[in-house]
Amino acid sequence: MATNSAWRPLADWERGILDRFFECEFPERERLRPQLDRLSCKVIDEYDDDYGSLEFRVAGLPEPEGGVSPHAEGEYLDDDGVPIWILLFIRDNQLWELEILRADGGRIIRKPSAELFNPRSMFDGSSRTLQPPSCPPKGRTPRRRGQHRASGSR
Repeated sequence: MATNSAWRPLADWERGILDRFFECEFPERERLRPQLDRLSCKVIDEYDDDYGSLEFRVAGLPEPEGGVSPHAEGEYLDDDGVPIWILLFIRDNQLWELEILRADGGRIIRKPSAELFNPRSMFDGSSRTLQPPSCPPKGRTPRRRGQHRASGSR
């Protein structure tokens, strides 16, 4: 992922989204949780969509080299009814990326927040059934998610 943005601490709304994802049960969740306090991030400029997708760096850990996989996803409806998808990606046992997508490719009206979406694990068998059984519901039930666009090196 190429970016021109500088590394920075997480904003409160970004940390809130990550904390919300960690309410879901997914593999390595407890091992990954301590990384939240050592994260820095930057906006992924190559997406050129102003959605706020983030790439992560975990202080004290080497650059990850393994494969990228989605671990959790969530959805909410923007003010005009268009779905916004949020996906959490892990690479080589490290928090790697938070991808934010709007279903129609238009501009996001209402910025994502932890209160807006229902997260769910992508490992509980429900990622296609659209039911978030491992997370308490908040907001609307997610529908179908988008596809991750970047899975290579930074």
